[in-house]
Amino acid sequence: MPDVFISYSRKDRPVAEAMATQLGKLGLDVWWDRDLLAGEDYRKKTAGIISQVAVTIVIWSRRSVDSEWVVCEASAARGRKILLPGRAPHRLHLPRLPRRPR
Repeated sequence: MPDVFISYSRKDRPVAEAMATQLGKLGLDVWWDRDLLAGEDYRKKTAGIISQVAVTIVIWSRRSVDSEWVVCEASAARGRKILLPGRAPHRLHLPRLPRRPR
């Protein structure tokens, strides 16, 4: 089960990829839509992941605020009190996240 879910606008993919790489180097298991398999129901898959992760990072940008997907994912994370907002395109400073026992 992943530790972190990253929500972002497709146009902010380089930011999401850099963040996923940095978090992976910290030993965290990160899920973002790069891990989505062809034919999977995106809405169902992301809802399932968000219901299991310790934190959901939402990369907010001028593009993501208009994305129905990002807003829905942020809302679900906020409902679980696991929402960690970030901003793009500015350089993001990642907080230390608690490690979850495996």
